[in-house]
Order: sequence, then structure tokens, then C-alpha cells
Amino acid sequence: MNSIMIALFNFNNYLGGGETIFTRWAEYLSNKGHDFRLFYPSKSFIADEVKRLGIKDRYLCPYEGDVDYYYQTRSERLKFINYLWNQLATIDNVKLVSFCLRDLYTLIDLAKKNESYTVTHLILHDEDNKYVCQTLYDKLKLKLGGKRQFSNKKQLAFNNQLLRSLIDAKGLIAEKMTTKIVMSYYDIDISEDIIVPPPMCEFQENVPNVENNKRIIWVGRIVDFKIPAICAMLDFVCCHKDYCFTIIGDGEINFLKQYMSEHHLDGSNVFFRGIVSYNEIADIIKEHSIGYACGTSIVEIGQHGLPVITALASPTHRLFSRSICGGIYNNKYKGNEGNNLFVGETENEQPTIEETMSQIESDFGGAACQSYMAMKADFDLNQNIDNYHRIIEGSRRLNVESIEIPNSSFLRRLIYKYC
Repeated sequence: MNSIMIALFNFNNYLGGGETIFTRWAEYLSNKGHDFRLFYPSKSFIADEVKRLGIKDRYLCPYEGDVDYYYQTRSERLKFINYLWNQLATIDNVKLVSFCLRDLYTLIDLAKKNESYTVTHLILHDEDNKYVCQTLYDKLKLKLGGKRQFSNKKQLAFNNQLLRSLIDAKGLIAEKMTTKIVMSYYDIDISEDIIVPPPMCEFQENVPNVENNKRIIWVGRIVDFKIPAICAMLDFVCCHKDYCFTIIGDGEINFLKQYMSEHHLDGSNVFFRGIVSYNEIADIIKEHSIGYACGTSIVEIGQHGLPVITALASPTHRLFSRSICGGIYNNKYKGNEGNNLFVGETENEQPTIEETMSQIESDFGGAACQSYMAMKADFDLNQNIDNYHRIIEGSRRLNVESIEIPNSSFLRRLIYKYC
């Protein structure tokens, strides 16, 4: 590690799974004395967190400006790339790492500035290859309540080929086994040795002791593909008043409140906490006894010993026909975080929240142990970062000179920036 430098790029300003990985990885690199650089928005969760962690300024490269490379004009792209290049210009053998396809586009052109640069990309979402593959008609149709579709076949083909090229260069890391399954539909062959679940935390040897107080907690953004799962839990808790449900996270809170109103649900035992400071979340989690989450929030909750019910991500974003979930967290697929419905399983194959709650009630300690030990096996910090570094160090240089990053049409750019 000492002969190379890792540069992490994540230009999301919100707090999500990728941002949690980014900051924990940054802390690891800092504690181990490695050379690294962090690229992120100057006003963001990452910006606040790296300061809280006390990471030295010489490693920090915050950026204030437009980061959506696909939507940038030629002059905007040049300004952005020059800023990034200026932070790295005196350094050779840099390993560039992206956390989403938007930033991968940027790194392809950045890598053209130095022949020693390699690119490694983390696939953190099973639909990563569909980035900017919706046409304007697709977006309008979805907004009007139609079917979610991705009709820009040329763009999808470009994204798929880019991911294949990264595999050939040994520069791809997938987060979970479901990614292998989903990507195989597009002739993208992901081998199991590059599937590394997110490095989340150092788990203690024994399961932390938790008493069942029937308080359920959700931690995570309230966004389209998670809303059906949250509504399913609202259906359950509003009809089971011995439970209460705390929701931490920003997003479509008004949609949830409207859903309860339209379905005449008594929400007296539902508590919306909104955005909570990251360093306060652990204490709030410990006031509860059951977790409910999708994505890396599963581990944010489960590391404290709570049994966690897996909330199912919805490919269609449509409400479920019944209150289903993914059951108590376990290693059904390596690193699975609620993606059952993305890999061909049907809603009818999933257990209900009612059934899963009964399982927890019948053996709370057993459920907590099952949940915790499965997470420990999947998400250990040191083990998984070591696997990240193994892949990154073995990555080869892409033929970036032959790759021309696409850009949006004038109309699409205009709508994106002003609507």
C-alpha cells in the first residue's frame, strides 16, 4: 500500500450507504498511515464527517461546484477535470476509486491525464448500469404514474461495455451476490472473488445484549424504491399498537403521512425524527429493540445487537400487495441488503412482517444472534477493506483513451438544471 496512493471519489452530498463506506474507509486509511486523497462536495455529510474524524487537511480535496459530468458542457468538464488533476498532478501511481457511475464517468477522463492511473469502480446498487438510461419520455411517463422503464439502449450498451472493460482490467468490486445475478442479465460476468460486502464496522465477539421493548427503528433515506417497504411496516404497526415505529431519515415523509391518512391508519405510535446528526444515531438505535432497514443501514442498526428485519427494495417502486419483508437478516445471498425482488423472486415468495415478528417474539435472543452473526460474517471492516485493497492493487490500466464519455443533449441538460 505504501508505494501507491488511493484516491476516493464520492460527490453525493447526502448520507447513504456509499457515504458511510467512504468515511469509514477514509478513517481506516488515516489510522493506518497510508497516503490517500478524498474528493467530495464541500457541503455534504462527507465534509462534516471527515472533520469530525479529525482527518488531516492535506488528505482532503473538497469541491464546490457542479459534479454531474454527464450534464456538463465541454468548458464545465474542463474546469472540473483540471481541479481534480491539480490535486494529484505531482503524484504517480494513483488508484482512482468511484462509488457511482456518475463519478466513474469523471474518472475515465481524469485517468487520461496520467498513464500510471488506474480506475476501480464499486457497484453499490444492482441497477448501477442503468445510469442516465431513461429518456425524457420515460421520465415523463413515470411522473404521470406509468411503468418505470429505461429506453435509451445506446446509453445502456455504453454503460454495460464500460463495466465489462473494468472487469477485464480487474478494476471492479461488486457489493453483493445479487449484483452478479442481475448483471448476468446484461452479459456482465462478475466472479465471486470480486464480491466484497461493504466494510462497515469492527464487530465485538459476543452479541450485545438487548431487551425486547417492541420499539422498531428505521434508519435511511425515504426514497422511491424504499417507500413500499416503509408503507408495509406502517400497515403493521398501525394495527399492532403494542409496537411503536421510529423513522430516522429525510425524503418523502409527506408521502408516508398522506399514505397513513388515505388508508385511515392510526399513526399515534409512529414517530418521524427526520434528519439526525450522525453521532447521535447510535444512542437512538439503542433505545429500540428491533431494526427494519434496507441497504447498509441494516448494519448500522444490527451492530448494536438488535435483530434486523430486512426491508425489501422495490424494482417497480409500486406499493406491495401485502405487508412483506425479507425476514430476519441472514446470508441468503452474500451481502444481500433487501434485493430479493431484483433477482427474480416474487412478492408471494417473501414472508410477511407479521410472520417475521412472530418469529422474533418466539425467540428474541435467537433472532438477535442469527442476525448479528450473519452481519459479522458479511460486513467486517478490516477483512473487507483488505479485500478492497487486494483488488485495487491488482487492477490494470484501462484503455481510457479509446473511451469517449457521452454527454446529454441541450434539451435534457436544460430540463435537468432548471426543472
